[in-house]
Amino acid sequence: MRTAELVADAAWVTLGLGICLYALKLRLWDASGPASGFLPFIAGVFIAVVGLALVLREWARRPVRESTAPFWEDRTGRNRVALVTAALCVMAYLMPVLGFLVTASLVMTFLLGLTERTRLASSVVLAVVSSLATYWLFGSLLQVRLPRGLLGF
Repeated sequence: MRTAELVADAAWVTLGLGICLYALKLRLWDASGPASGFLPFIAGVFIAVVGLALVLREWARRPVRESTAPFWEDRTGRNRVALVTAALCVMAYLMPVLGFLVTASLVMTFLLGLTERTRLASSVVLAVVSSLATYWLFGSLLQVRLPRGLLGF
């Protein structure tokens, strides 16, 4: 298992460096300040540094005797990961049709109700409030174009 950990940690370092290289192509700075590559570069550096810390931590650990336990013992955890993955795929498919607000509210309600077992009323309220807050943050403050559905929002 140690080899798998080292490979996975090295993959994070490689990913972070790749993001940094791509960000350099986008330009980090121009006359008006930070350019489009600035934030991806910072994120790439962060990912690479954390990956390097994980590699060094794993390298410094003493080898542990291999266990024969299954990769994913907990069936509930496996089901939750599958549900979240499926919900995100459905969200990506429905967002151009229904728009961000409706799709995010539906998916969030599903995830809260099914995976976290919360009551329907509290799931709907939390999903709508968090979707509106996200829409306001990205749509209004950051001026990011979010998909608008058939209803126009």
